[in-house]
Amino acid sequence: SIFFWMCIFLHFFIFFLLIGTQIYVFLYKKESVLNLFANKSFIMSDLKIPLGLKRTAAMVVLRYQRSFLLLKRIKEPHIGKYVPVGGKLDPFEDPYSAALRETYEETGIAVQQLKYGGVLIESSPTKYNWQCNIYMADIEWQAPPPCDEGTLEWISYEDIPDIPTPETDWQIYQYLMREQAFALNAIYDKDLNLLSMVEEIEGKELISDLSQAKDFEN
Repeated sequence: SIFFWMCIFLHFFIFFLLIGTQIYVFLYKKESVLNLFANKSFIMSDLKIPLGLKRTAAMVVLRYQRSFLLLKRIKEPHIGKYVPVGGKLDPFEDPYSAALRETYEETGIAVQQLKYGGVLIESSPTKYNWQCNIYMADIEWQAPPPCDEGTLEWISYEDIPDIPTPETDWQIYQYLMREQAFALNAIYDKDLNLLSMVEEIEGKELISDLSQAKDFEN
């Protein structure tokens, strides 16, 4: 009868409609996923990084005899303070390669070899949370080159306590000058005041040393 054949037709129509829908969804999702993984920058920009998750950086102390080529920053963080050159690691980049790249980008100096100094871990209840791998490179003296991140200046080791620097850095320079490895763990409050800093290889508390040093903020 007509009703029977209409039921058969409707049955096959729904069946093929469902099959076609599944095939379309599969192919669309597959193409979307492939496109997503083909575009690494898209992946990184779309990821929502949880607040407080550590970001990774590399920092290079450029030294000539007893002077360091430091950057007086014009950008946050540490605006107006003197810091070594360096910056965040790019996706899939190792710290050593990042240190070489950042040094060249900020100074134009193609350093051939870096010496690993140690690591600085900074933790706070804000978005400021870092793991920084710190290197040193001995270079020949040259006129400070221009830099988009601020002004590069030669600062003698003895003058560092008299210039504005992050509180952690004076300790770093001392360890580097002694050629002593370090693992620094710095804890800040919500206003980024340094609460404590421990050198974890020796288990040495350094906050008392910092409290007796000159006020780097002035």
